[in-house]
Amino acid sequence: MDYKCYLPKYLSPTTGEKLFKDISMFPDNIDNRLYTNIHEDNCFQGDGIKQLPVIFLPENEIKHAPVLILSNTCDISALNRRYLPPFVLYTPLIPLENYIAMLRDAKICSEKISTHTTEIKRQAVSQIFYLPPHGELIESIVFFDRIVSNHAASLPSPIHQSRLFSLSQYGHYLLLFKLSMHFTRLAESFDREY
Repeated sequence: MDYKCYLPKYLSPTTGEKLFKDISMFPDNIDNRLYTNIHEDNCFQGDGIKQLPVIFLPENEIKHAPVLILSNTCDISALNRRYLPPFVLYTPLIPLENYIAMLRDAKICSEKISTHTTEIKRQAVSQIFYLPPHGELIESIVFFDRIVSNHAASLPSPIHQSRLFSLSQYGHYLLLFKLSMHFTRLAESFDREY
């Protein structure tokens, strides 16, 4: 498959070649290459934010947790005018060790947990996005089926003071790929007759 035809066209030749090189080494390079340093006061898709409110219905308790922003950058930008105030979509960052402990508590055998953990770290589990440790971020995962919707006005300001990390071009590309696999699989094995 020629991945170059699927790369963003707005990238500089140098950035495009670096992204292509990183993609060609996948999945053996899921490391700090997923991150970049952004100091802008703008919230980007794929940013890790230190704390936002999280709730999982039908529970009614609101907790605050670190999260990964899933909304498109332009959809939550304050610079874009709209008729209704925008909402932001995000999902909690869960320490990988907490998830593994939960599997152990559920009496899943250690061999299955080990295999599952390896698959997670290779980005092979469609509903889970793996994030290696970086700066203040400990090794974490997010579930694409645990999404929260909230007013974009709830985002902290200035955002750069609450940002845990920002994804690099490569990290963002992986996130988009995983999101598209989770939400838009064409091979659902069901004939939707006309």
